Amino acid sequence: MKTTENNLKTILRKMFSIHADTASHEEIRDRLLTGGQITGTNMCVLICAMAIA
Repeated sequence: MKTTENNLKTILRKMFSIHADTASHEEIRDRLLTGGQITGTNMCVLICAMAIA
């Protein structure tokens, strides 16, 4: 039972990990300085998050 629980925890940690899909600070800085735009779905999510906050 313990091994099944540990395997499930490992799978969930990998599934919800944000470390594999992160950009470096330099990449984020470059995107912002080159005029990055928020459009479409990202804009909708941003507005909804601001309304909730």
